[in-house]
Amino acid sequence: MEETRDWTTDVLDCIQHIESDVFTLQEVYKFEGKLSNLYPNNKNIKAKIR
Repeated sequence: MEETRDWTTDVLDCIQHIESDVFTLQEVYKFEGKLSNLYPNNKNIKAKIR
């Protein structure tokens, strides 16, 4: 069975890798490359993170 990617789950996974309970949008933007690899057709990664 093929795994279905879920944008929200993938972004939350990135946030869980931030080692603080409080984080900035800039810290989440650091995962733009990872999310771009997961979603190569999405050309608006930063906008969608917001």
